[in-house]
Amino acid sequence: TPSQSSSLDLSLLYSSPPEGTELREANIVFNSQIREAYNVPSLAKRYVERITRALKTTQSALVTIQKELTEQRELLQTRKARKTGKRVKLKGRFVFSTQEVLQITKEAKEATIVKKGYKRLCRRLISVEIEDDIESLFENVSSDSESDCIVVAERRSS
Repeated sequence: TPSQSSSLDLSLLYSSPPEGTELREANIVFNSQIREAYNVPSLAKRYVERITRALKTTQSALVTIQKELTEQRELLQTRKARKTGKRVKLKGRFVFSTQEVLQITKEAKEATIVKKGYKRLCRRLISVEIEDDIESLFENVSSDSESDCIVVAERRSS
C-alpha cells in the first residue's frame, strides 16, 4: 500500500500548529482512506472520524486563543511603554553622575507638576457671582422673607 501512504501529507506531523486548510484537507484524505479500507473495524472508523473532528475543533480554538494572546501582548507592551517621566529621561543614557541624575529627575518632576497643575486649573469650579440687579431685588423684599432665602456664595482660594 505505498500509494496510500504517499497521498497523505506527512508534513503536518512536523509542523506545529498545522494550518487550518492543510489540516482540513489531510483529514478529508485520511477519513476517505479509512472508510475505503475493508480490514478496519467500523468502531475504529467511527473513532477516527470523531478524533479528526475533535482535532479540527481544538485547532480552531487554539488559533483563536493565539490571536487573543498576541493582541493582549501588544496591549501590554503599549501600556508598558512610558512617554514621560524620570525613566524616559534617563533612558538611553549610560554614564551618569549623581548630579546629572538629580537634575534629570528634578526636571521630570517639575514637568509632571506643571501638567497636573494645568489639569487642576481646568477643573476649577466656576464661581457664582451675584449681579447688582439681583441684589437690588433682594433688598426690596421685606425682612420676613429674608429668613426664608439663603444665598450661597463661593470664594476662590488663591
